[in-house]
Amino acid sequence: KDCFSKDATPEELSNPQYVDKNINAAKLLDLLFAELSFARVKFRKTKHSIMLTEWLLENNPEHFAELAQFLRDILDKGKAALD
Repeated sequence: KDCFSKDATPEELSNPQYVDKNINAAKLLDLLFAELSFARVKFRKTKHSIMLTEWLLENNPEHFAELAQFLRDILDKGKAALD
């Protein structure tokens, strides 16, 4: 619950769409790093985000399919506007 608004209801927290849109991912990663490293490693967004992204690209590139399509759509619209 630390990763969501204090007024989030149990029903909202059990809804995957709500969770996806409202989770404080940096706070979640901070809590995970602290828990899994027994508080020896603090999550550093500028450092660890790059490392996590690189790991995902190597191990689960399809995780970025939606983002890649979003960027393609933007580029296609920009290209069409220039034509």
